[in-house]
Amino acid sequence: MSPSQDLLEEFRKECDNIPELKPLYNILRDLQGRSWSNAKLFYDLWQFVHQNDELHALYQDRVDKDLEAVGRALARHVEDGQESNGSKSTAFMEHYDKTGRISAPQVSNQLNSIPKKPSFVYQDFLKLVAAEGQDFPHVEEGDGKPMVYIPNLAFQNWGLTVKNKPSYTFIARTRVGVQNLVKWASEPSVNKRVRVAGFRHTWGDFYAADGDIIVILLPLSTTIHLPSFLIIDKNSDLQGIKVSESGGQYLARIAAGTTNDQFREWCLKNKTVALPLNVIMIEITFGGSNAPICHGAGITTSTLSDLVAEVEYVDPQGHIQTVSDPEELRAASGCFGLLGVVLSVTLRVDKMQTAVMQPQKIPVQLAIPPPPNYPVPSEIDMSRYTSQDLQNAQKAFQDAIENQYYVEWFWYPFQHEVWVNVWRRAEFTTTDKHPSKFQAALQRLESLFAKLIKWVKVWKRAEFTTTDKLELGPYPSNFQAALQWLEGLFAELINNWSVFQRLPGRIQAWIFGTISLLQMPDVPEAKDAIKTYVSEALHFRRGIQNMRCLDSEWEIPIPALKGGTTRDYAVIQRAWWDGITAFYKNIDTCPMRVTLEMRLTGSSNVLLAPQQYNNLGTISIEVLTTLNPTKGEWNAFKQQVVDMWASYTDADGKPLNIRPHWAKEWQGLKVRGKDVIDYLREDAYPKEIKQFVDTLSKITSKRGSSLAETRKRFSNPLLETLIFGA
Repeated sequence: MSPSQDLLEEFRKECDNIPELKPLYNILRDLQGRSWSNAKLFYDLWQFVHQNDELHALYQDRVDKDLEAVGRALARHVEDGQESNGSKSTAFMEHYDKTGRISAPQVSNQLNSIPKKPSFVYQDFLKLVAAEGQDFPHVEEGDGKPMVYIPNLAFQNWGLTVKNKPSYTFIARTRVGVQNLVKWASEPSVNKRVRVAGFRHTWGDFYAADGDIIVILLPLSTTIHLPSFLIIDKNSDLQGIKVSESGGQYLARIAAGTTNDQFREWCLKNKTVALPLNVIMIEITFGGSNAPICHGAGITTSTLSDLVAEVEYVDPQGHIQTVSDPEELRAASGCFGLLGVVLSVTLRVDKMQTAVMQPQKIPVQLAIPPPPNYPVPSEIDMSRYTSQDLQNAQKAFQDAIENQYYVEWFWYPFQHEVWVNVWRRAEFTTTDKHPSKFQAALQRLESLFAKLIKWVKVWKRAEFTTTDKLELGPYPSNFQAALQWLEGLFAELINNWSVFQRLPGRIQAWIFGTISLLQMPDVPEAKDAIKTYVSEALHFRRGIQNMRCLDSEWEIPIPALKGGTTRDYAVIQRAWWDGITAFYKNIDTCPMRVTLEMRLTGSSNVLLAPQQYNNLGTISIEVLTTLNPTKGEWNAFKQQVVDMWASYTDADGKPLNIRPHWAKEWQGLKVRGKDVIDYLREDAYPKEIKQFVDTLSKITSKRGSSLAETRKRFSNPLLETLIFGA
C-alpha cells in the first residue's frame, strides 16, 4: 500500500477507540483515489463542525451571521448539486476548483457585499479592550482625551511562544498621544521601556519585558464600532495612506498602524500604485512588518525595509524625528524599534500592474527535481519518471526562477504534489475591464447564491452581459475570502480539539496535508490564468491568521557555480529536498505538521537584513507546524533542519552565511556548534552589527539625543544581548 493508504488504515483503527473521529475519517476516506471538489470538501468540513456538539459550540462563539450565511450558501449549493446529480453546479464547481474563486464578482451581489472579518484572535482582543480598557489620566491623546490602557495585562504573542506581564498596555490613537506616552515613560518616577506590539505575529522575543510598557497603534477602542475592518479609522492619525510622486518615483507614506488589508483595499479602490512585494498575511501593521525586515517572493525582489525612503518616529525625549538619508536608512529602515516608536514609513511603490497567476499542483519529483545523486527518501517513488522527465522539470524549475516575477513552493506533509504559486506582472490595460463570456455566465450563476441568504430582506440585482464593463475583481473575491476565513477557523478548531490531539502526530500531519493541498487552486492551462491586481495577488490566501502555528525560517545565500557568476541551482534544490528528508526521518512523530515552504528573494542593502550580500539571490525556506507537537519534538526538528542547511558551502568550500528570519523562531538553536546568538554576532553579522550600532549612534546624536538614552527607553533584553552584547 502507499503511505496514504497505510495512514488511512491506521486512522480507521484509531477510530475504533475514538468514535468521535469517524466522520472525519469518512471525509479522508472519500478523498482517496478520486477527483474531489474543493467546494464539496468545504461542505463536508462545514457539516462535520456543525454536527459535532463541542466543535459547533466553539464555531458559534467565533462566527457571526455574515460568515455563517456564506458557509450555508455554499453548503446549500452543494446539496442542490447532489440532488440533481451535479447538473446544477457543474460549471460553478469546475471553475471554483480550478481557480479557487468566482471570477469577476458582481458588486451588488450579497455574497460579495459581506464585509471582510478580522481574525477571531483580534476580535477577542477588541472585546477585551472594550470591556477592560480604562482612561489613563497622565497621558493625553491629541484631542485632549485620556489614552486608553489596561494595567498588568498578561501578554502573549499570536504563536504563543512569548509570554510576559507588562505593567501597562496602552492603545494609542494619535501621534501626540504617542509623544506624551514616551514623555511620561521617561519621567524619573516611571522610567519604563516602551515597545510596540500590533497583531503580535513575530515569534521571537522582541516584545516588552515584564514590568515594561506595550503600546498598540491599532485603534482598538474604536475599531470594534466601525462598520468594516477595512476602513481606516479617521479618528486616528496612526492609520492612513498618502501617495505622492517625486522624480518619477511613486512614494506611499503609510502610518505605522495601517494594516496590510487596509492598504490592499486602498490599492484595489484607487488602482494607481502597489507595493512590489509584501508578506502574505493581511493582519499585520506596516510598522510590524518593517521593523524585523520582512520580505516577499521573487528573485528580483528584496525586503520591505529596502523600499523605505523615510522613517518617522518618536525619540526618547518625545520629539518627532525623521530619517531619509540613504546611509542612515541602512540601519533605521529595519532596526527592531530601537530608534523609538515609528509613526510612519514612506515606501517606494510601483505603478499598479496586473498579476497573471497560474498556480499549479506538480508532482513532488518534478516541481523541484532532486539535485544530482541526492538520496531521495524511499517514501517518494522516483521510478515513475525518466531522465528526460527530470531534465524537462529542471528546465521548467530554472525558467520559473529567472522569468516569473513571483514564485514559491509549498509541500504539505505526505503529499504527492507540490503547490507551486507562480505569476508574472503585466501592464494594466483597458481590456482588463471586460469580462469574458464564461465570466459573465459565472456572474449570473453567482447571483443565484443571493437567494440562499435568508437574512437579507432587500437587495438590488442586476444581470451582467458581455457588454458590461467591469474592472478586475478582488482576488480572492469577498465570497471566497469568507470561505477561506472559515477554512482557517475549521483548522484551528480541529487542531485544538482534544479528541483530534489523541491521534498520532503522523496522522494529524497527513490529515492537515491532504486537506490543505486540495484547498489550493490548480491552473495547469495558461489560457485559464487568473488575472487580478498585483496588490491582490500578493495576499492570495486569506484566513491564515485564524490558525495559530509555529514557524522557523532561514535565509540561505545562493552561491555561484565554480569559476562563474551563474546561480548554483543545486543548492536551492538540496535545501528543499533536505526539508523533505528531515520530515521523513521523523515520520513517527512528524513535528512538521503544516508545510515546508520556500521562496526566493534577491539581495538587500539593509545592514541587518539576512539577504545582505546575497548577490545571486536568497533561499527563504521555512518549516511550519501546529501547536500540537511537544516542545521537545519541535525544537529537535528545527535543530535538525538548521544543521542540514548550515552544512552547505560555496564552490570553494566556504560555509554559506545562513541567517534566520528575525521574526520567526531561531532563539535557542545552535549553528555549526555555536549558540545562535554567538553565531549571529561573530559569524553571520561580524561587521554589520558594529556598523548598525555606529549608525544608530550617529542618528541619535545628530538629533539631540544619544544611543544610551534610546536604549534605556526602547530596547529589550533580547536586543541588549544580540545587538549590544550586554
